Amino acid sequence: MTVPFSVIVLNEATNEQINAVHEALKQHTKGWWHHFDNTWIVGGQLTAGEWLDVVTPLIPEGRASVLVVQLPAEVQQRQSWAYYGIEGPKRSMWLAQNLGESARVRANVP
Repeated sequence: MTVPFSVIVLNEATNEQINAVHEALKQHTKGWWHHFDNTWIVGGQLTAGEWLDVVTPLIPEGRASVLVVQLPAEVQQRQSWAYYGIEGPKRSMWLAQNLGESARVRANVP
């Protein structure tokens, strides 16, 4: 059985809200990828709406917003992804283990 994955993105959240969301996500899944600011890819059995229910109480006021996109299982089986940036192989290891081999991983070495 394929584990559903969701992408969760916060916009204009405070540091306190970001930290609270990160802790809540860790409590609701055994696996996540979080190498871009305010963006997580999480595995688990929760739907996009259920992830939203986990996150929104942690950002109740101000300008913060959240987007949750669930990757359907049939898309995951034929997905394609690629990565470019610092520590490419290290930062993309979780993605490779959970989403399959990438189209390309490149690292920019300063």
